[in-house]
Amino acid sequence: METFSANGIELKYQVRGNGEPLLLIHGGMIADSFEPIADTLAASYRVITYPRRGYRGTPPHEVYTMSDVAADAIALLDHLGIAAAHVGGHSIGAMAALQLALDAPRRAHTLALLEPCVI
Repeated sequence: METFSANGIELKYQVRGNGEPLLLIHGGMIADSFEPIADTLAASYRVITYPRRGYRGTPPHEVYTMSDVAADAIALLDHLGIAAAHVGGHSIGAMAALQLALDAPRRAHTLALLEPCVI
């Protein structure tokens, strides 16, 4: 995985495949929840996965909001030079994807919200 700094923390990410960018934001329990399908999706898309703050060694801030999580995703798109991406999220990751679309609507080309939770 590659690493970059965003919003006061270091984030890791992985990019695989070619085509239109597809940013996947994992749910609350497992940072690798999209790994079983990422390679299949990479046959058609440029798939971007990353552990959100607080997962896989990424330190969380003491308190953070869904807007902070969305800002991390936007910073990752910026780091990769991506103006807009298809964005998919599962559970709390779906809420982060929705927040990304609310905070920066031109950055989310489409949304796939899988089992969004209510918080």
